[in-house]
Parts: sequence; C-alpha cells; structure tokens
Amino acid sequence: MNIIRYIICFLLIQSHGLFSQDYSSIRKKTRLAIFSILDKTNQNYSDGSVLNLDKKLYDKLESELVNSEKFILVDRNKIESIMEEQSIQQTGLISDQSATSLGKLLGVQLAIFGSLNDIFQEADWVTNEGKVSLDAGLKIIDIKTAEIVLAENELVSVVLSQNPGDEFSRSGVSNVVLKTAEIFTKKILLEGNKIPWEARITNVLPGGKVVLNAGMADGIKIGLVFHIYSLGDEIVDPSTGLSFGFVESYSGEIIVLKNDLGGGKASLCEVTASKTTINNGDVVKIPENVAVPIYRYYHKKNKDHFYTKSSNPKGKWTPQGIEFYAYAKVKEGTVPVYRFYHKKNNDHFYSKNANPKGKWDAQGIEFYAYAATKEGTVPIYRFYHKKNQDHFYSRNANPKGKWNAQGIEFYALPPK
Repeated sequence: MNIIRYIICFLLIQSHGLFSQDYSSIRKKTRLAIFSILDKTNQNYSDGSVLNLDKKLYDKLESELVNSEKFILVDRNKIESIMEEQSIQQTGLISDQSATSLGKLLGVQLAIFGSLNDIFQEADWVTNEGKVSLDAGLKIIDIKTAEIVLAENELVSVVLSQNPGDEFSRSGVSNVVLKTAEIFTKKILLEGNKIPWEARITNVLPGGKVVLNAGMADGIKIGLVFHIYSLGDEIVDPSTGLSFGFVESYSGEIIVLKNDLGGGKASLCEVTASKTTINNGDVVKIPENVAVPIYRYYHKKNKDHFYTKSSNPKGKWTPQGIEFYAYAKVKEGTVPVYRFYHKKNNDHFYSKNANPKGKWDAQGIEFYAYAATKEGTVPIYRFYHKKNQDHFYSRNANPKGKWNAQGIEFYALPPK
C-alpha cells in the first residue's frame, strides 16, 4: 500500500514539477479584527442627535475591508464574546498587550484600532461652498510579533456643494467617514501584504494524509508542495512580557491531492516527508525560493517583447504564456538577470551583464537564472529583430521570423 502511495506522489511531483511550482494563483487573505474605534469628538447635529462617528466608521471600514476580498474579518460579536470571557472591559481602551492576547485567541494576524480626534466644518461665504474635515487616527498591531507596525493620524476633508452654515452636513459627515475608511483600508492592505501567506493543518488523518484549511477557493492547485512547521516554545520579552510569537521548527512536506473539500475551502494532502510528528494546528508555508513563472508579453504598437514575474503588468501587453521558470531570490548556482529599457527604441533587454553597452535604462534585477547548464534546465536563447529593434528570448533555438541569433543568454527551468 505504501508503495502505491509513493508512486502516486512521485507521479504528481513529476507532472506538476517540484522545483518549478507556480504559487502565483494563491489568494492570500489576512485575518484581522477591528478591536475598537474611539470617538473623542463629542459632536451633535443641530437637532441634538449624536453624529455616531465611531459606529459610522466601523461600518464603513468593515464594508471596505470585506469588499476588497483581501481580508478575513472577525465578527464584532465574536470579539465581544472573547472580551467578556477574558473579563476585558469594552471601554475602547484595550492595551497593546491585551490586544496581542486577544488576537491570538481569535487567530488573527492584525489588530486594528481607530480614533476620531476632531471633526469640524468650514464655510466659504464667497464661493458659497463648505468643507467637512475629520482628524482620525489608525493603529495596527502585528499579533505575531506584538509590534505596532503603524500609528498615524490623517486629516481627511470633503468639499460640500453648498454652504451648510453652522449645522453639520449629514451627507458631508457620511462622505468624510467613507473617505477615511477608504484611506484606512489602503493602509491596512499595505501592512497585510507584508505578512507571508500561511495556512494551518486542521486534521491529521490515517494513512499519512492531512487536511489543509485552504483550497481551490484560495487558489490552491493540485500538485502544489508545502512545508509544515510545528510551533514550539513561546518567545517572550522578559522586560515587557510581550510575546514575539513561537519558535517554529520544520516538521515535514505535503503535496495537495484534492482541493475541493468544504466547497473548495480545504484540501486533502499527502505527507511526502516528515521529520517530526505532524499535529493539528501546525503551520503550513510556501517553500522558500521555489522557481516562479516568467511570463512573456508583447506590445503590438511598440513591437516589444517583455518578460516578467508579474501575471498582470501595467500597460497594453498581450500575454503569450509562460516562457520559463526562474527564481525571485538568489539561489545557489544562479546569477542575477538584469532588466533594461531603451526609451528611444521601445525595447526591453535582459542580460547577466549589469552594464551592457548602449543607452539602456537599468530597471533592476528581474529574476535569477543559471549561467551554465544544470540538470533539469534548458537554454534560453537571445535574438534580435533589427527592423523592429526588439530583443526576444525563447527556449526555441529557431523561432519564426527575421531574428538574428545572439547565443544562449542563460539557463532556466521549462514550463510544466
């Protein structure tokens, strides 16, 4: 039975490529909780009703975060329930240490705090226009490190089409709150993007199989390989008592067999290597520095070929598929491949040479590839079209068209 299992895993690895995995389809969603939004403004409308800025901003921010499809937001009722269980008063004054403890109980990665410091309205009697401004603060705590990763104030303003006089414009208040929520969402997204993707083992099954809490709905594909890490001792700063997370140790490797469990929200995986016992709750991560796809694009107007790690580059580029696989970070035996651009000729150029001859604008390292042949790699040939002033890179040694061969530029991994 074990022989059959290993044959199946071997065939999956061969067909999907262990060293040239494409993880670009994975849609990372950061788990977060809005712990509090504190309203310090103490302002009312002219009829005496309160502005309810804290509730307005909470609702707008919650809506913006959910609609971005980049976050998993913990329901406020669950937060209140945990706070009640932990005997934490809901005064809005949650300490950073309490937030870290709460965040771990809720399983979130970021804790969000907001503050509304002041709101005021200005009138221009000459133009008969007005302006509503909101002074709002945003604080973000990384639960894993207990670090405050962002603490900023924003003065957000919206213009009113009419002079509202002394009374707060209800539409103006609503619009300035919405604009604040949009600004906060962008800042939270930037911090969320800094957190690497990870998932968890939810079930350890007989026969060397486990269930991963991410599936087809999250962009997980059959044949993808992941590494598993067990959580050891908690790292605590003795001077502050703050936790910096847990010691992680490598436990093993898994390969995805099925990605449609739970309506595509979970995956069945085979354990292909195990160093220690794998347990529920173990962390699952993308292996470090696996080969990534290098996409080829063509700009019809500029007659320019473009190669990039991005599956959606800016500009009017026509996709032409994956040309080869290379590395985003340096790997033993690889060299940097630099990207250049010739503004006059509208030509992108890729080379191992950091200082090529000609009027090339350097655009940095695009990827890392092999300078010499290595098992499993293929040569990537460089060509030049004199009329179109276009450089072209291909696995094909004899591409169609009037291309002048310029030799092998580097070696890379072929598409699966």
